Amino acid sequence: MTVRNRILRYFSSLSIIKQFLILCSVSILAFAVVTGWILSTYIAHAFLERERTVTEAFVRDTVSGIAVEKSITIKEVIHHPEFIKDVIKASKQLTEVVRVKIFDSKGTIIWSDAPELIGKTFALDRDIQKAIAGETLVEIEEIWESPEHRYEMAFNRLVTVYIPVFERGGKVAGVIELYKEPHLFLKYIKGVKYAVWGTTLIGSPILYFLMFMIFKKASATIIRQNIDLRKANEEITTMQDALIEKERLAVIGEMAGAVAHNLKNPIANIRASAQLASEDLSDQGSTAETLNGIIKEVDRVDLRIKELLNFERIDSGGSIEMIDSWLLLKEVSESLSQKASVREVKIQVSQPAGRIIINTVRHSLEYALSYIIDNALDASKNGSRVEVSLEHMGDSAIITVKDYGSGIKDLQAAFRPFYTTKAKGSGLGLPLAKKFITAIGGSINVRSLEGKGTEVVITVPLTQRSVA
Repeated sequence: MTVRNRILRYFSSLSIIKQFLILCSVSILAFAVVTGWILSTYIAHAFLERERTVTEAFVRDTVSGIAVEKSITIKEVIHHPEFIKDVIKASKQLTEVVRVKIFDSKGTIIWSDAPELIGKTFALDRDIQKAIAGETLVEIEEIWESPEHRYEMAFNRLVTVYIPVFERGGKVAGVIELYKEPHLFLKYIKGVKYAVWGTTLIGSPILYFLMFMIFKKASATIIRQNIDLRKANEEITTMQDALIEKERLAVIGEMAGAVAHNLKNPIANIRASAQLASEDLSDQGSTAETLNGIIKEVDRVDLRIKELLNFERIDSGGSIEMIDSWLLLKEVSESLSQKASVREVKIQVSQPAGRIIINTVRHSLEYALSYIIDNALDASKNGSRVEVSLEHMGDSAIITVKDYGSGIKDLQAAFRPFYTTKAKGSGLGLPLAKKFITAIGGSINVRSLEGKGTEVVITVPLTQRSVA
């Protein structure tokens, strides 16, 4: 893997805020460097252009003034020693002028501070050629050893200005070259650069901070909106699931009620007939046993029919009354004690520290507890126990029923009507219990480990304001 790919991979693994911090830092730094360089360069060029304009105007006005005053031509001014002295004297009045050279139209020096250069030609010099062609030049030069600059070696850097002077017809009469020490210029440029870079360095963190705060606020807003949207979606999904479940249970309840009503009378007739036949028999042999078996099975079927009718009528309501939850638990446990004894399972009911009074519909809570404890007995192994506990928590009573049976394999299906893993189960125990508890404003949760048992936790409000 190349270094570039590693960097990109590392960058992609960062959070969006860290990516923003890195990109923003690099962008602002690059912007600051480029902006500082552009402004510094522009100001330097602007200063040189001003220097060119001012110096050019001054020198040309000086030469033209001498020509007018003496009634001579421009060419005569720059070739006559007496007039040249006037030009030199005027030129040196300009700030920081240290050298002056005058060239004729062929590039030959006709006057210089260094007499040794007079008469020498520098026509091949590129700047001289441009000046002779009529272009005014200004630039900062690094002084290096050359025939032209041999007398300026004491200076490391100079501002050179090449000013062509023209005759009346527009022909170049000569070129005046001025050398200036750039102390003030460099000091000015340095100050400007410090100001530019200082402003950039101060402004960049401020800009970065403002961008970061805007991004952070926007990011927090987006996260908050995503959370709100997720919650809204979850609420909508929950409401949809609840509505679908309610409609499904309503259909099942209607169907179950219809089936139960249609079976109730025939089953009652079968039981009555079997009981009469059993009473009329003088011989209590196998026939009597068969009839008793029919009666038992009919009773079992009748119990299932009552469950179906309960499933249909759970939402029919009831009166709210004050209930001692501990006494109710004892009553329900005692009603199932015979079944527990047959299965050799012990029901252990833990008494709370104080009385816990619940204002609710008694039969709804009683039926729910009966179904849950009955299921726990069915799931328990012989010789084991079912633990029932009661505690007060906030504005609710918490009832816990725990068995040590085989556990529930599919918890999601546990409250589905008619789902059962028992050979003779109806699959209505937990669904009925849930409907009863929900009807009084409570909730029911199941925790189960396969092979280790099941724990059902019922939360019931101490005060029920309305009945579903």
